[in-house]
Amino acid sequence: MQFTESNNTVAVYTKTNTGTNVIPVVAYTLEDTLDCILNQLSESKAIRKEGGKVLANYVIFVDYTTIIKQNSIMVVGSEEFSVYRIYNPNEMNDHLEIFCLRNERGVEVDDS
Repeated sequence: MQFTESNNTVAVYTKTNTGTNVIPVVAYTLEDTLDCILNQLSESKAIRKEGGKVLANYVIFVDYTTIIKQNSIMVVGSEEFSVYRIYNPNEMNDHLEIFCLRNERGVEVDDS
């Protein structure tokens, strides 16, 4: 499935700890930039944990890829998202649905 009507581009970053467990230093590495469709989940469709904490409030549709991992950070425009679940809906590897939580604070990413 080619997203010829994509409404955004998503930058996929890998987040790694380059420090220690005691003094963590988080580094972000740009993996790829993909066309995507970004949809906000309605309040009733948001994925929640018992107790009401929101785990995913957006879904990002992208062509199938293997670069997106559970620890990936997705950046669309100035919005940053943490991956909650990667879903391959028909197991045909034509596209992925990435359920994400929009992070409240932006992340500073060095893509040099």
